[in-house]
Amino acid sequence: GGPRTDSGDQAGDESSSGALRGVTVRLFGGAAVLHDGAPVGGAAAHRHRVALLAVLATSRRPVSRDKLIALLWPERDTESARNLLKVALHALRKVLGEGAIRSIGDQLAVEETALRCDVMDFQAALDAEADERAVGWYVGPFLDGFHLKEAPDFERLVGEERARLVQAYHGALERLAGAAEGRRDYAAAGRWWLRLAGHDPLRAGVSVRLMRALAVGGDVAGALRHAEIHTRLARETLDLDPDPAVVRLASELRAAPAGRMPAAPNVGVTPDGGAAPMAVDPLP
Repeated sequence: GGPRTDSGDQAGDESSSGALRGVTVRLFGGAAVLHDGAPVGGAAAHRHRVALLAVLATSRRPVSRDKLIALLWPERDTESARNLLKVALHALRKVLGEGAIRSIGDQLAVEETALRCDVMDFQAALDAEADERAVGWYVGPFLDGFHLKEAPDFERLVGEERARLVQAYHGALERLAGAAEGRRDYAAAGRWWLRLAGHDPLRAGVSVRLMRALAVGGDVAGALRHAEIHTRLARETLDLDPDPAVVRLASELRAAPAGRMPAAPNVGVTPDGGAAPMAVDPLP
């Protein structure tokens, strides 16, 4: 460790337990253990250990050791797998601190107050109904590009968690856009709808809401550009005609006199991404 101060604490980047200060775990857009923004090397960066952190960080309750070894080391016998889990815990606690991963009988759990993790911060923001803070944490799919090919149950769990988190992210963006529309801040609404459309430009309901917000905000050209993007992608990727609601709104925008908006269609976003009638006042 580093030199000690007069107070008995270690100076520099290590705590008195030897754990590094300023360590965060990034699970959105990849997977990494970071110290002051730089990847941590060594034992803690081993793929199975990062995978262990990911499982614990996304679980809302303690996880049994038996479940963890079945997820991460299915090809090993029980004794060997339990030893690998013990070694992994030692390596992680050495970097994160002893209190970061708690043992509760034969179960393990992360201590939320002792571990900084983007997925945990994302979930905490959603729980606090702080959608804008939540979407700031989401920088890409959960464990994007991270695989344990010899662990099929882990891969399946990651797929399920990835789908849950992206759905939560999309829901937060929709709420932010809807709230901006409700206060008639169409510039903000357009930014939120554009961010959501960037993830899935073929969702007709999102495309129409984006086009409406852009047009009402004065960017009719931008609304028409998005209609063209939607149309091209529908034909090139799905070999389908564009959604009728998108085509209809684009036609109305082209026909409207300069500086005037056509009557806005009342559409919402259905669970499958389509356009559905919506009980809201039309935009001005």
